[in-house]
Amino acid sequence: MTNTQEFARRMKRELDAFNDKRSPGQRPRRPVKRHKPESARHLLVVKLAVRKKHIAQDEPYYHFSERLSQLEAEIDAKREAVAAGYIVGHVVFIKKAMDKK
Repeated sequence: MTNTQEFARRMKRELDAFNDKRSPGQRPRRPVKRHKPESARHLLVVKLAVRKKHIAQDEPYYHFSERLSQLEAEIDAKREAVAAGYIVGHVVFIKKAMDKK
């Protein structure tokens, strides 16, 4: 036998063994949806130092975000503060919190 015939014979044997494992008698399993309970949603709390005027004292501004990325949560918080008419000074902190609904 040549190498190609030997290779073809091995491949046929491997494919037959693979097809036997996937017998048509077994029904495919239905996918199961897994949901976290509503009370266990993770939130990010972003605290910004904002002011209404350039010379005014900084005030805390809190933004609660359900984003997974801290950077996206920070960008959303800054956009929301600017839309509310504040001047954003700096980010005080970004930390995880649990929603208590």
